[in-house]
Amino acid sequence: MYLDYYFYYLYYTFLGYPFVIKVAVVCLTIFIPIIVYNLVKLFFTKSRYFKRKKLKEKDKEAYEERLKAVLTSKTNYSRKDIGIYLHGEVSRLQKLEKRILTNLLFNIYKKCIEQINEHNYREVVDHLGLKKYWENKLKSRNSAVQINALRKLDDFNLEIPGSIITRFTYNRSSYLRKRARVSHMLFSKNNPFKFFDEDFDRSFNEWDKIDIHRVLVRRSKEGLPNLTQWIKHSQNVNFKCFLVDEIKYFKQYESAPFLLELIDNTLDINLRKHCIEVIGDLDYKEAEDTLTKDYNLQPVILQNSIIKTIEKLKTGKALPFLRNAYYNSHNVESKLIILKAIFNYGYEGNQLFFNMKERESPFSKLIFEHVNNPLIKYT
Repeated sequence: MYLDYYFYYLYYTFLGYPFVIKVAVVCLTIFIPIIVYNLVKLFFTKSRYFKRKKLKEKDKEAYEERLKAVLTSKTNYSRKDIGIYLHGEVSRLQKLEKRILTNLLFNIYKKCIEQINEHNYREVVDHLGLKKYWENKLKSRNSAVQINALRKLDDFNLEIPGSIITRFTYNRSSYLRKRARVSHMLFSKNNPFKFFDEDFDRSFNEWDKIDIHRVLVRRSKEGLPNLTQWIKHSQNVNFKCFLVDEIKYFKQYESAPFLLELIDNTLDINLRKHCIEVIGDLDYKEAEDTLTKDYNLQPVILQNSIIKTIEKLKTGKALPFLRNAYYNSHNVESKLIILKAIFNYGYEGNQLFFNMKERESPFSKLIFEHVNNPLIKYT
């Protein structure tokens, strides 16, 4: 009864106010709770920040020097010895502390990577329960938490059980799926490169190249399979170009004949360009005749790549070809590349270079001067 009375009293009083007052009352009614909520949230955020900061300083003081001493020691310690030395009850570590110790461990590892005792490193990770902690985080339903956990486990550089990784390799989240596939390549002992059969991923990009290259470098210590087997069946030209570049990096010389054959069997200019240049890096001298045969029929970008490859091969037979290529070229940039190849083609190349220079017009001689001294402009 009284509530109804006061409600109607306030309601009709409000209706009697001027329009400006009505707007002010409505705004205050809406914004005051929002402001209070944000102030409360800010208070708790700052509290958590200072708590984390204090805990971080405490753990750094308690663990950093001891961890560094254990990780860089040449003596292999047991888990029990490490527990005694660290003076810490693992069961009492808070979740926040485990995250702090994870970052602390990574920082020490990066700073002292040349001195790290891998045995002690694995024992410390197991003793502190960090690996198990992040493996449990993978069970979260929050994809952001899963991604962060997978990244941390990857950074530990320790083997992750296949049963944990496999379920993420076809996840809807592109990032999580790719991280899982990279981890599978890194740790799997049974068909680690199976995702190469799928061009690694349907949205293959530059970041993937960096991740895969890092994995291949680490696995190369055990030996890598011939990468041409995936070039043959891949549908993704970008992925094919990446594998061609990796063949060059890992010096898979036996792949050179396949790359030469691929030049004739593909229409993609970028892939052909990669193949031509890598053939030069692999020093496959047998390719010279094939490359020079159809030189005049190729686009300019491929002609330039062929010249660079011939310069690397230095078979001693290409000077007449390079001379003809120069006089038949109508592109200044191409002429410059050809002249550089001639100039760097040993003693005979040098002689030909200066003989050609003597016969050129003053304007054309500027290109020769630029090859001799790149500080001289030719345009």
